[in-house]
Amino acid sequence: MEEKEYPLLMQELGFVISPTGEEMKFGNWKPAIRRMDEQDYHTEAFQKQIIATKRYEKLGVLLNENFDITSQCPFLAQNGIIVGLNQTDGSFTPSVPNIFLLFPSAMSEEQIKKMIEKKEELLQFEPWLHTIRIIDSKKNTVDRVGSINEFYEKYVYPQVREISKQGR
Repeated sequence: MEEKEYPLLMQELGFVISPTGEEMKFGNWKPAIRRMDEQDYHTEAFQKQIIATKRYEKLGVLLNENFDITSQCPFLAQNGIIVGLNQTDGSFTPSVPNIFLLFPSAMSEEQIKKMIEKKEELLQFEPWLHTIRIIDSKKNTVDRVGSINEFYEKYVYPQVREISKQGR
């Protein structure tokens, strides 16, 4: 199969943003067929480049290494960690960009600042967005929104206004 160039919307396989606003990226995106050939998947990259670090250890969130990262994303969000997985296949033309995002319902001020910085990057996925889930661990509910703009209007900007009211 002839290898084609694909516009990369995000260079990584994924990212997490801690409650302190620290972004940790993992993996290098490449077409799914190459990832399969090289056994280079989201879970393996996450385990090697995130879980194995002191930065992640400080978060105190233990994951079960027997499960893939996708199935553990809700647990991470319940523990206040934002997760983004670049699920763009890239093996066929045209390739449809795809991202999977999970957020805690109450983001920290530092996470909100980081999400405002990331908005333009995330908007590139907008026409093809897979799903955004917001996990509310206090109410034990999951909300879904259909667009990056809807997410910002419903979850990010209200928290920005609240922070502004409090004079921070």
